[in-house]
Amino acid sequence: MSRTKETARTKRSITAKKSKKAPSAVSGLKKVHRRWRPGTCAIREIRRYQKSTELLMQCAPFQRLVREVSSASKRCYSADASATLQHEQPGIRHR
Repeated sequence: MSRTKETARTKRSITAKKSKKAPSAVSGLKKVHRRWRPGTCAIREIRRYQKSTELLMQCAPFQRLVREVSSASKRCYSADASATLQHEQPGIRHR
């Protein structure tokens, strides 16, 4: 059987197809937002924090926490801002 050249098919207009459709009854209603399954957002948040290198707590609340814990002990500790930052960073690197 010999090969023959195919002729181009005629294009059908898209507007003709749309006009044939029946109008939908829910055209004025908003689409219902689907909720995530339980735990999906938590897993996404865990992955986001594991990728990032930022500090999880702000510096001032962490410094207050360090001062509170150190004042609870019997010894008197005094630490500057860089020392408290050094306490915070290993905890983040450990994760």
